[in-house]
Amino acid sequence: MEAKQTAMWFQYASLLVVLVIGIVIGRCTLSLTPKATQVPTPSKEGEMPTVDIFRVMEIYQDELMDIPGVVGVGIGQSETTGERFISVFVDEMTPELQDLLPTELEGFEVKPQVTGPIQIQEPSNQ
Repeated sequence: MEAKQTAMWFQYASLLVVLVIGIVIGRCTLSLTPKATQVPTPSKEGEMPTVDIFRVMEIYQDELMDIPGVVGVGIGQSETTGERFISVFVDEMTPELQDLLPTELEGFEVKPQVTGPIQIQEPSNQ
């Protein structure tokens, strides 16, 4: 009976991990337009964007996740300035991937972060 309870606990823990990853991924975005032709939303120097960062991520999420090498997205906040930015998690940064990632989306800075591959683990049958 204890093995069955352990397996059930592991399944619940795996589900929780999947949900957390889904929430993080569900809150991010990107444009497939290369940086050279991308036109960010104009904003005055030092002025915070008036668009909600969560809405911006929602708009671009599917496009971002379709880019090979992107494993997740999220929102970060600068420890020094307190400004929010969009984090793009990649398994490996390549020149080709760097060219596909924007530097800004609707006034929010986009910062790529190399995390390596992210994989959902299957429950083990013990």
